[in-house]
Amino acid sequence: MSFYSRHRNSIQLAAVLLTVLAAVSHRWLPLKTYEITGSKGHTQLSLYSGKGYEYGEEAGWIDKEAMKMRCTITHATEKIACGVDIIFYDWPKWEKGINLQRYDTVHLDIDYQGSANKIRFYARNFHPNYSNVGDFNSTKYNTINLRTRDLAQPVDVPLSALVVADWWLDQFDISLAQSHLDFTNITGMGFDFGSPIPYGEHTIHFKKIVFKGHYISSASWYLIIMSIWMLTIVAKTVRRLIYLREKNKRYLQRVSILEEDKNQLQNKADKFEELSTTDSLTGAYNRFGIDRIITNLFEQQALMLPLTIIIADIDHFKRINDTDGHAVGDKVLSKLGRTILANIRENDFLGRWGGEEFIIICTHTNAQHGFLLAEKLRLLIEGTQYDLENSTNSPRLNQQLHPQLHPQLKVTASFGVGEVQAGETFTETFNRVDSALYKAKKQGRNCTVLIPTH
Repeated sequence: MSFYSRHRNSIQLAAVLLTVLAAVSHRWLPLKTYEITGSKGHTQLSLYSGKGYEYGEEAGWIDKEAMKMRCTITHATEKIACGVDIIFYDWPKWEKGINLQRYDTVHLDIDYQGSANKIRFYARNFHPNYSNVGDFNSTKYNTINLRTRDLAQPVDVPLSALVVADWWLDQFDISLAQSHLDFTNITGMGFDFGSPIPYGEHTIHFKKIVFKGHYISSASWYLIIMSIWMLTIVAKTVRRLIYLREKNKRYLQRVSILEEDKNQLQNKADKFEELSTTDSLTGAYNRFGIDRIITNLFEQQALMLPLTIIIADIDHFKRINDTDGHAVGDKVLSKLGRTILANIRENDFLGRWGGEEFIIICTHTNAQHGFLLAEKLRLLIEGTQYDLENSTNSPRLNQQLHPQLHPQLKVTASFGVGEVQAGETFTETFNRVDSALYKAKKQGRNCTVLIPTH
């Protein structure tokens, strides 16, 4: 048993716990940051107010390097705006900014002194689908108003909390498809008070502005976890399929081997069956085999009628054995049996009934046709020459008294023929046919006697 099989439950439980831990650990993954200070993270810092940019009377730098500014608003001031632009483009290609899409929040550490209730943060995005190269104001205005009391301590502002300004949507007749937040190409961003601004002195010290985001978004992180599970399941499924395929292959091989063994056993069984029912010398059924056939035929006698039985007996066979030897006798039996087999039908059955006696069961054959078959076989046997040249132990060849004798032997046989009568048993039919054979012997042998049908 494999290690996995032994510890499957523990491994699966550990995998589930690791998955849960991985799912909740996204918030603690390392963050990527983009920091803006007085000297880095931008191409330019620019103050603006109601009377112009950079050096207006209302806006001024207290310490530009530290990003500390002031706005002074008096009763004589036109209350329009006062703020700072953080620029990311290189003039004159102001349409090329930076991509903040992969950041989730902006961390603001701002020290504000003044009477304003809100400070506005904005980020402007250029996209050719809705922006005009010649009109900086056509860049998408993503904005949010932050309460100054919320800025009393550092705060993380989700970028998703910003909205696209309604005045910008109305002014440039933006379609619904283009009205969503966009941070893919921020050309500038900034902070201001909007209008009107409370009278008095306002100082803002931008201690830290840092955009934060995960290298892998939460959606991507969960997708990775799901993908790992899916790959694991797929890998396990593939492994299982491979295992089942190999198992099935081994099973098929085993089945093939068993099938081959079965065929071999069947062949052996058939051979043993044949050996147990066949006379090896003559090729005919032996007594056991022909008895089985007779039993089957007489059980379904009606299907095989008319049915005729022929009994053949070799004439003077004892003399052949005594004169020429048993080897010659065996040769006679073998050749005679195979001669009969070669001249009967496939649905006829030949059996060796005794030493030199044969029985032929002829299905669908009446007595007259059985008689003709017996005569045909008798003439074939009579005309067959039995070569004795190889039978060197034959007394006939060794006798000095008969030097003129050619080493060949002629054999004849006598036949009895009878048709099975309705309701008759095999024994009754056999006895009638055997009496016909006896008559053939009495009539001088080498002839056929037919018992007439009643």
